[in-house]
Amino acid sequence: MDLRKKQQLKQVSSIRFVLPFILFFIVASYEIWEHWALEGKIEFDFHLTYEVLFFGVFGPIAVFFALSFIIRLLKKEIAISTELESLNRNLEKLVTERTEALKLRNSELARANEELKQLDRLKSDFVSLVSHELRGPLTTLNGGLEVALQTEDQLPSEPRRILKVVARESKRL
Repeated sequence: MDLRKKQQLKQVSSIRFVLPFILFFIVASYEIWEHWALEGKIEFDFHLTYEVLFFGVFGPIAVFFALSFIIRLLKKEIAISTELESLNRNLEKLVTERTEALKLRNSELARANEELKQLDRLKSDFVSLVSHELRGPLTTLNGGLEVALQTEDQLPSEPRRILKVVARESKRL
């Protein structure tokens, strides 16, 4: 909690009780001086009683309640400020924890990404190797099938049909 706010609360609390009495004595003194000294009346005066009652009693009472309301607001502000500071500390701690967790997760993802890149290179190398290794035998096979199909009219119909299917699939590969 802010020390300055505590001091303000203490000051307003002490002023709340002292100020109404000071105001009463100031108003009562002024009204008595105004009615007795200036007007020369030392007897009971209804206006004097009314003014002392209205300005000297109700005014200080209103000041007392206004200051009480201010004190209540200050206490609420201090409580909210304390809670906000606590929430900020917890939030900073949580952000730090989550940041560390994200750093760890990012390093794990980077490592996994590198592994995937390596697997992709291995796959590409494997496909290149397999296609290269298959290309030679398939070329030889296609050549043999073309030679065999050059004399297709001399072959029986079933072997001719099978050779055409094999040649077509071999070319596709």
